[in-house]
Amino acid sequence: MKSHFHVVQYFDSPSSTKGRNVAVLGFNGWRCDYRAMGVDGDKIEPAYFQSISKKTRDCEWVYREWVNWFDGFAQIESTEQFNKAVDRLKSNKSGFGVSEHGEIEIIQTSANYAAANAEFAATMDKLFKQYVRVPRISPIILFDNQVSSIFSRSEIAGIDGFVFFNEPAIVEMVSEEPNDMVTLEFSHLLSGDRPIGFHTLVLKGAKQKSLSPQAERIALNFNNAVRTGYLQRDRCILLCDQVQKKHRELMDSFSGIATVLDVFDDSTPGRIREMCRLP
Repeated sequence: MKSHFHVVQYFDSPSSTKGRNVAVLGFNGWRCDYRAMGVDGDKIEPAYFQSISKKTRDCEWVYREWVNWFDGFAQIESTEQFNKAVDRLKSNKSGFGVSEHGEIEIIQTSANYAAANAEFAATMDKLFKQYVRVPRISPIILFDNQVSSIFSRSEIAGIDGFVFFNEPAIVEMVSEEPNDMVTLEFSHLLSGDRPIGFHTLVLKGAKQKSLSPQAERIALNFNNAVRTGYLQRDRCILLCDQVQKKHRELMDSFSGIATVLDVFDDSTPGRIREMCRLP
């Protein structure tokens, strides 16, 4: 029994001649299967795909949609359906396509159905390792995805007045001093009668020399937000990743200034809900 395989590539633009291998599709005559970057059973980690180029950085949901398509592809049970699905993939303009040189054929050595499927799965694993180079995940992308996740899980993202943009949320305030206009910037903001201001700080992979000015700027912004009366002290939240020993002195500078929350801590969404007084 012959098994047919196709390598799926991602192209940054329709005019690109060089793509990046991201998945392998296969059909052994009665069963389809696939292996894709960042997919392990029911778990999907889009950060691998997001790390392959600048254009994929903000494409978490796009990749999830493609994984859903791959899941549907895996339900195909006939050669005709398999060929039609591959043809659609070849002709689509979405940035994903089938490599012209990625199609190979392998002869199955086992006639037993269960054994043949096991051999097919093992072959798919080998092909994926051969054709797809899995990139190192960018800590920043992993962090940003986690921030999006905790805002979704805490349900704050659905509250009116929540500002979640790629650009900072800016608020203009007048301080106690005459003609002193203060500009406040937050990575995310819940406006309203009792606003909550958020800042993010990625610690993993960052050098101390770059972290110090970032921390100083964030601390100053929170202090200005409290000084001008825009925020209460307990409504200032710094979102960061795991604080290591080398970061403790830096993070001590936020003592009494902001509540520091680890975005990878499972309790963080619940703590944000409590601050927002969500049921």
